[in-house]
Amino acid sequence: MRLTPNERALICIYDTSSRNKVISDIQKAIPHIENAELAKIAESAVIKLLCMTNEEFAATELIPPFGGDEVEK
Repeated sequence: MRLTPNERALICIYDTSSRNKVISDIQKAIPHIENAELAKIAESAVIKLLCMTNEEFAATELIPPFGGDEVEK
């Protein structure tokens, strides 16, 4: 399964050094996400990450959608 741009952007806000760490961190955050659309994106990302191998995750290009100095408006 391919990650959507929104799923990739969400994953980028977490520590991506380990697939298992990202999965754990997103799962911990889901109960606190008030925006229904964002919660669905998070849940979908977790499902896709669970289906990936560590090798597939390591090969996945995870680039934030904007540079560190920019602020999304």
